Amino acid sequence: MNTDFKTHLIAPGDSYTASLLIEQIHQLRYKVFVEEGGKKLSDEEHYNKMEFNEFDKHAHYIAVTHKDRVVGTYRLMTRKDAKGAGGFYTETEFNISNLKRINGDILELSRTCIAAEYRKSSAFSALWKAVMEYILDNNIYMLIGMPSFPNSNPTASCNAISHIHENYLGSTRKRPEVRRDVPKYNSDILPSHMIDTKLAKHELPPIYKLYLSLGGKAGAGIALDLECNTLDVCMFLETYKMSKDYQKHYLGNSKAFSKFVPVYS
Repeated sequence: MNTDFKTHLIAPGDSYTASLLIEQIHQLRYKVFVEEGGKKLSDEEHYNKMEFNEFDKHAHYIAVTHKDRVVGTYRLMTRKDAKGAGGFYTETEFNISNLKRINGDILELSRTCIAAEYRKSSAFSALWKAVMEYILDNNIYMLIGMPSFPNSNPTASCNAISHIHENYLGSTRKRPEVRRDVPKYNSDILPSHMIDTKLAKHELPPIYKLYLSLGGKAGAGIALDLECNTLDVCMFLETYKMSKDYQKHYLGNSKAFSKFVPVYS
C-alpha cells in the first residue's frame, strides 16, 4: 500500500491542534498495546481507551497521519525531557549509566506503533524519515530504546534472543544491563552451535530487524515486563556508526551523522 502521509513533530505545550493529535496517539497505542498486545491498564485508561504513562507529558512525539488520522507514532525523549521526567523510560528496566557518560545528547525512542491496516504501507518509512531528520536537527549522538518480544516466555524467541546476544552484544564498557530489582533472564539462552539463524530471523520482530540493520548493539540480559507481558532488550546505537545506506536513503547524505563522534567521560 503506497499512500501519501504527513508527519508531525509535537512538543510539550504545543497548540490545540497538537493536543488533538496526542489524543489520537494515545488511542492508537491503546489499540496496539492493549487490544492487540494485552497490556494491563488502570480503569481510567480503559475507560478513555487511551494508553499513557507518567513519561508522556514530558515527551516529544512524531505522528504520521493519513486523511487527518494518526496511523503511526514514536515517542521521543532527549536528556532534557528525561530530566523533567526523572529519567528515561528505559531506566525503569535497565541501568544505562555507561551510555549516559557520552558527551552529546541521547534520544530515546519508545512506544512505537503502526495501525494494523497500515503495516504493509510506507507509514513506518515516513515515521523513520522524521526520526532521522530529528537526529540531524537536534545533534543526537546516541539512540536508545527497549523494543519488545511479544510474550513473556523466552523459549518462544530463544533463537532470536540468542542470535542477538551472540552477534550484536555491545562492549562491556558501554552496554546497559537489566536493573537488579527487575525480573530478568540471561540472553545467552542457547549455545552458539545450537542457534538456528534462519529461525532466529523469523522470530525477530520488525523493530529489532531495524535496529540491527542500522548498526545497533544490545545490552546484557532480558527484562521481563509483567505489565505488558513482554520481554525487553535494551538496544543502543551511536549515530555516527549508523548504516551509511540508511543515511543516504533518508537524508541524501551517507555521512550526515559523521560529526556526532562521541567522547565518554
